Amino acid sequence: MPISSLENLLRVFGGGTIEAKDQQCLFCETLLMTLARTAYADKNLAEVEVPTALEIYKAHTGQEVEVGEFRHAARSELFESTPLPRYISKAASSLSAVHKREIIAALAELIRVDKNISPNELDFFNAMAKSLGVTYADVAGLAAGN
Repeated sequence: MPISSLENLLRVFGGGTIEAKDQQCLFCETLLMTLARTAYADKNLAEVEVPTALEIYKAHTGQEVEVGEFRHAARSELFESTPLPRYISKAASSLSAVHKREIIAALAELIRVDKNISPNELDFFNAMAKSLGVTYADVAGLAAGN
């Protein structure tokens, strides 16, 4: 089943639980959806953002995703009724602190790509950080022991 089916994310959003063995898949799906929606939501979408988002995804997961899967995740009918931050908020309860830090770091990488960060992008980033329940230290990339 393709990762863009977002099976684990939908299970969590529907009130289900994720077993430990599926947590990595939930992370990958949540990261994919976050990067895809961010790349396609940018009103000033630069051609570099989608390939860069795919590179960022691979760097954080070790997996490659086809452009078609990426587009499917971005344009999913899921968002017609529920905004992305609500999905992320539900997923956050099943994600590890490490996964949450990875997602917020990847999002920051993607937002910085076009070197022109808009107020809307800042608002979106802040909403995503709140949805993930990350701390200021997480956003800064700081973790105890590092």
